[in-house]
Amino acid sequence: MTAAHGPRRRDLGALLALGGLGPGLLAGCSPGRVATSPDVPRDPLAELEAELWDSRSAADLLAQDVEGGDDLDLTAAREELVRFVEAAYLSPETLRPLPDSEAYEHIRAATPAYWEDNLQDAWEASERLYYAHSPAEGFRTVGSPAISSSWFRREAEGTPLLLLGATIAWTAIETASRRVGVCAFRVGIRAELDADGAIPTASLRVTLHGMDLCAMQEGDGLTIPALGDDEAHVSAREETARLVLASPRLGAEDLLDEESAVLEGDESTNVLCG
Repeated sequence: MTAAHGPRRRDLGALLALGGLGPGLLAGCSPGRVATSPDVPRDPLAELEAELWDSRSAADLLAQDVEGGDDLDLTAAREELVRFVEAAYLSPETLRPLPDSEAYEHIRAATPAYWEDNLQDAWEASERLYYAHSPAEGFRTVGSPAISSSWFRREAEGTPLLLLGATIAWTAIETASRRVGVCAFRVGIRAELDADGAIPTASLRVTLHGMDLCAMQEGDGLTIPALGDDEAHVSAREETARLVLASPRLGAEDLLDEESAVLEGDESTNVLCG
């Protein structure tokens, strides 16, 4: 259910899921009703702890400090990684109306050279869901994402590394029923650095939480959140809230450890086939 990838590897990173209902105002979902009406869907992101969820945009990611690193100029390296994260996971309403080929080109234009083969392999294998948070027909994202993220400068066997760990949560709605939930993504990047602070190669691990994975596999990889009333959907939302939304922060040890349980994903946060 989860995988990781680096350059020239086909075992790309991603586990899909979504979840977590909770109170808070969801603006614009109920035309003609006042904001205090009990019929207005409530925004789950409003209940997240601000100290843990400290970013809302790509610009916020770039504004964060790097723990343990001031010996190299990391500006270009960080911009490169955030450009990819923004295209793949922070632009659902940009991707949503695009046909498959145009969505691919949109993400490819922001993908570093060391991940281009992986991106192409994923698209050819009908696994765009690994790289494209694009809501399926009948679903939308609302507002801005909540992001809990950290940058680290570390070394491994003498190789300088830049690490980025981020949990990204979006409010999602089913437009017909006005059901509300959260789709969440965990992103772990471990990038090697050369003497100039550039990235020659990097690995990426992604887990996605709270989605109907079975429906997504049958729907070309477009994002389908688990917003139904049945037991499987309810359980996926509850487990995503408990395991992901309540503990979003990724530490350096999680990003350095290729077998970290945090980036292995959890099947309980998904709706699976069968």
